[in-house]
Amino acid sequence: GMTSFLRRFERVLPAFLLLLLAGCAAVELPRFDRVAFADDAVRGHLYLPEGIAPPYPIVIDLHGCNGIWPKRNRVWLPWLLDAGFAVLQVDSFTGRGVDNICANVFRVAPMTRSMDAATALRWVLGDARFHPDGVFLAGASHGATTSLLTQMHSDSVFSRLRGIVAFYPYCYDTLSVLTADLLVLIGEKDDWTPAARCRDMQIIERAGYDYELVVYPDAYHSFDVPIRVSVYLGHRVGYNRAAATDSARRVMHFLNARRP
Repeated sequence: GMTSFLRRFERVLPAFLLLLLAGCAAVELPRFDRVAFADDAVRGHLYLPEGIAPPYPIVIDLHGCNGIWPKRNRVWLPWLLDAGFAVLQVDSFTGRGVDNICANVFRVAPMTRSMDAATALRWVLGDARFHPDGVFLAGASHGATTSLLTQMHSDSVFSRLRGIVAFYPYCYDTLSVLTADLLVLIGEKDDWTPAARCRDMQIIERAGYDYELVVYPDAYHSFDVPIRVSVYLGHRVGYNRAAATDSARRVMHFLNARRP
């Protein structure tokens, strides 16, 4: 059952991450189906779990400023799929003729991308393969900043979400409302999206939902991705084993506790 899966997952996790860090790219990326939305500018990559009957719980995933990142996919996709989640990765760049906006994060603004997320969410809710009460939103960096923007209006389509996971977002001064439980994971030493902003973020109306902030000491931006610590566009980025391992456990617990 799920408990034994989680035990097995926690046992293999550190070894798996070390293999990845050693540059072992042998983890095959699973096959995906391309999804076309009514809006041509946004595209989707859909991954379905094997050996499980629908309807599936599903994670809608929003990439960072460097687009869909295979190194990150090699970490997260196997865990989510093995746990029985479908994953819909929203590609906000290809249809707009863009591949990287890290040097100009407003080239495709978070507000634009939040509309992409709404497009993807409506598509998911209209497809019987996915459990309407098991839809989650997740994002990293620019995608995480976007995921926070979805929490601005209580009557939006985003009120259909079961939960939101945001890896190192650039937090806002205030969020007007929560429409789902929110988990934010960030590094204390992140000099790109400062943890202090998330500590200071005021939520005006929680509406009974939880906001959990986890700050990892000694961790930089992209701490969950198996890359060596280096400087990118003037910011320190790279892997932190303790933070990566703990964040994986927390995310899987967060999702499993809320799935239908």
